Amino acid sequence: MQGKWRVIAAIIFFITLSGTVAGFSAGEITTFTSPDSSFAGFNAFTDTVDSTLYLSVYELSSPDVAAEILELLGEGKEISIIVDKSPVGGFPDNEKAILSILQVNGATVYLAGDEYRFHHGKYAVADNETLFIATENLGPTGFPLTGSKGNRGWGAVIEDPDLSEYFTRLFFTDRAMAQKFEADEFDLKPSAAGEVFTTVFRLTRFEGGFEVTPVVAPDNAVPRILSLLDSANETIYIEQFYIYKYWGKPKTGSVEKNPNLFLEAAIDAARRGVTVRILMDSTWYNIERDDPKSNYNTASYVNDVARREGLDLEARLVDTGRIDVKKVHAKGVVVDENLVLISSVNWNENSPRNNREVGVIIEGAPAEYFASVFLYDWGVPAGDADTGGTSKIFYIVFTGAVISIFVVRRRR
Repeated sequence: MQGKWRVIAAIIFFITLSGTVAGFSAGEITTFTSPDSSFAGFNAFTDTVDSTLYLSVYELSSPDVAAEILELLGEGKEISIIVDKSPVGGFPDNEKAILSILQVNGATVYLAGDEYRFHHGKYAVADNETLFIATENLGPTGFPLTGSKGNRGWGAVIEDPDLSEYFTRLFFTDRAMAQKFEADEFDLKPSAAGEVFTTVFRLTRFEGGFEVTPVVAPDNAVPRILSLLDSANETIYIEQFYIYKYWGKPKTGSVEKNPNLFLEAAIDAARRGVTVRILMDSTWYNIERDDPKSNYNTASYVNDVARREGLDLEARLVDTGRIDVKKVHAKGVVVDENLVLISSVNWNENSPRNNREVGVIIEGAPAEYFASVFLYDWGVPAGDADTGGTSKIFYIVFTGAVISIFVVRRRR
């Protein structure tokens, strides 16, 4: 009974915190893009771990990521992990093997409780000092070895103790409702040799004062994402795995009865003069024409509205062959090239209202980095979509030589 009340108290505390906290000021932010530099970004984050690592993800299925965590365990770090207990398609055998290996070697592993439809966030906290946040799962396609092909995703490493403490409290709120993972016999399959990929977007470090606002579902994701879209004055760039044309049931719902609040807010921004560009994944299961909510039909709907009303609004399905990625899995928004949303929130109704989702809105120069990623994916040549060199912002670029140092690891 006491345990139950501790859980209730933790939930009430975090709901209160979510409602009152607006933003934090971060002094240093490192941005990365999958597949280009996501593994280097994870290495940069784990290099900051002195004593504790709290990791909360939908799936942890990359043997290479697991090897990084095992190294930390070998150094005596305290590591606690929460994963979703029933991901779509079932719990992968390789993930069971990875979690078993980590637990046997000293990590404490938990399976998320039933409070949310899915435990879908992707974040971690090191020493209550540094936050790692991404749109990608810790799998081979989200965090491929540098130089290997994978999904398009966005992420950042944010150094700020107050922001990190906020997410530590979120972590322990969810862990209080989770159940311990039971290690099993394991037969871990090593990562398959990846297809060669040429890095375009490098790991990039920004220094200054950057406001960072947490976005947490179901607590505050809907109002904070709507507020972000409503704040646009000039441009909105949206890059999403998928966007439902409307919410509600596929057969009985409609744009009129069950509007997708995020999509309609973007269209409304175009109606007040904002340039709006929407880029969605083109994998076959996202573009089926007989699915009223597929990306194909969402793009058709958006472009029809743009034509009828004469709006500076366009939706496209990404050309994965041109940008050489497996699929677009990002869940990102850039507003006025000054605000960027990096989150795990998909643009359906379930994700922001029923899942545990996590993200941040960053104000300032890091948003320009993700604007460049978006424009490159949209079709702007790499020379025009800045990929790591611009005089408009101050940062330190981690070149290939420095990235290799991360792979070898500073701690050695």
